[in-house]
Amino acid sequence: MINTFEDKNFLRYLNLPSIPNEYLEDVPSIIAGKDELDKFVGFFIDPYQIYPITGKLKEWLLSNIPIINPTILHIHVISGELPIHKDYARHFTMNYIIKTGGENILTHFLDDQHNLLKTYCIEPHRWHDFDGQINHTVVGPTKDNLRIAITIGLMKRLGNEYSLSS
Repeated sequence: MINTFEDKNFLRYLNLPSIPNEYLEDVPSIIAGKDELDKFVGFFIDPYQIYPITGKLKEWLLSNIPIINPTILHIHVISGELPIHKDYARHFTMNYIIKTGGENILTHFLDDQHNLLKTYCIEPHRWHDFDGQINHTVVGPTKDNLRIAITIGLMKRLGNEYSLSS
């Protein structure tokens, strides 16, 4: 079965609190520290870079978002079109888009033959989740118009009490 979400809603917006701006202030300095973090994270593959979440932002997330045994808790930056892929380090993905990278940045979900199933223009500053075992890609970001998000990998999906769209 390709789609594990009901009604072909590959992506759900979640009824979770927005991150206050004061906790997002550290994001540019975390991203600017790429050279030092290269050694720590070991994952900088153009056009996708990840950075560990630290400090007051991490504390806020762990205190305010129902994260149960996250497999991934980081900031990701997309600076170009992502290859079509499935997430193997996590089953479900929760994202919070900080910066969209532009008005026409799209997330596509595809079947195993790479036929388009559904497209979303994801809203910033809202939590959403999706099944990372479904082929997906992001198109539109560039080096001049980065997409920046907080991403949390989960092995189990949050319950429907958090969902606004399922």
